[in-house]
Amino acid sequence: MLPPKTARALEAILARTVGVDEPGIAVGVLKHDPKQGRLLWRGARGLSNLESHAPLSTRTPFRICSISKQFACALVMREVAAGRIALDAHPSRYLPWTKGMDRALTIAHLMQNKSGLRDQWVL
Repeated sequence: MLPPKTARALEAILARTVGVDEPGIAVGVLKHDPKQGRLLWRGARGLSNLESHAPLSTRTPFRICSISKQFACALVMREVAAGRIALDAHPSRYLPWTKGMDRALTIAHLMQNKSGLRDQWVL
């Protein structure tokens, strides 16, 4: 758990950022743990549906779709800039479970986000 003062500060930020009658946001604060992350705080504010005025909660499901790809690539590029990841390296340098993948594959290839599968929304 976060200290009460910190939790109140996060709640105040949500209140300033999103009105109760606006498209909503859900936020979680995790602490890194080698075995699993630990949820320290969660909060939500706003609406999950503007037409029905359904409120958003920390249990509201989100379709994150491909937006997470951009965040993943941004994090990889931050590590590239810090010299901790090489774009021309095989993924197994960082993810041992990928050793069986094609030897010509690189991190840069993976960042193109081309699965070869048809888009689920098109189907």
